[in-house]
Amino acid sequence: MKRFIAALPMQVEMAIVLLAAFGMFVGTSVLIATGVADVTPMDNARLMGLLTYETIVLVILGSLLWTRGWTLERLGIGTPVLQDVIDAAGLVVVAYLIPACIVPFLPADLRASVSVAPFAVLPLSLPLVAATSLVNPLFEEVFVVGYIFAALRGVNIAWAINFSIALRIAYHLYQGPASVVFILPVAVVFSWWYSTRPSLWPLLIAHAALDFLALAPHIG
Repeated sequence: MKRFIAALPMQVEMAIVLLAAFGMFVGTSVLIATGVADVTPMDNARLMGLLTYETIVLVILGSLLWTRGWTLERLGIGTPVLQDVIDAAGLVVVAYLIPACIVPFLPADLRASVSVAPFAVLPLSLPLVAATSLVNPLFEEVFVVGYIFAALRGVNIAWAINFSIALRIAYHLYQGPASVVFILPVAVVFSWWYSTRPSLWPLLIAHAALDFLALAPHIG
């Protein structure tokens, strides 16, 4: 079995990894964005489901990649340094600053739609919020940035940047206009940053902070 997995073409590996990691999320996001499906409230059950799914997929895909010779360093997860924390703080500031500069200049109707949360958030459990804020950033950044850049860097760095941005937007389409105003700047900045300094730690730390800041007000 190990020989079979190790012998898979790179294109097959990429298809397996990206479909397993994001296929369900992109499909659901498109259905919601097109009005075919409704957004369900964010509650403890939904957080637990997300946490369980991402943990299982991380383990399975991590085992697959390890069998094929991938290492943490190849995915951008080396030894963390203090500079990673400083860089992460800068990324968080930029993630807040860009939308804050854009929103006031949007048309009134679009500005109103952006200010409305895409889903209701019910009281959340602190342990679940903390766990999600750790696992979700790891899941997303490893596959949407670390893996894509490592897989495509030898082909074309511009492809890696653009594909990473497009994929991140695709599984956030359920947020409507907010996906462009709030997620696009993060996608562009994170991808550009990683292309200049391929350490995933600043992205992981910044993403964890952004997730926690978004969910913390709903802990109850």
